[in-house]
Amino acid sequence: MFGVSDYGLFNRWSGVYQMRRGAKRRIQVRMSYPECPVRTGAKIAASKLLFKNAMAAWALQPTPARAWWNYKGNKIKMHGMNLFIKEYILAH
Repeated sequence: MFGVSDYGLFNRWSGVYQMRRGAKRRIQVRMSYPECPVRTGAKIAASKLLFKNAMAAWALQPTPARAWWNYKGNKIKMHGMNLFIKEYILAH
């Protein structure tokens, strides 16, 4: 794993690397991760609160409602809780 170097934080070689098996030898693959557009301040506090409220709403769901979300999520190859949180955040 390579991190910040003498050449700066955002050079083309810094990042997280993963070792994989190639055809003849092991190779290094640079992993790409999306950056969070909101880092600090009131916006991130609001998004954390929204996520916390979504998790609390999921915890209050009765078992049949959770089963329905799981059934709906299985159709699109997604966990029911993740689908519920996605719909909750998009609705608020």
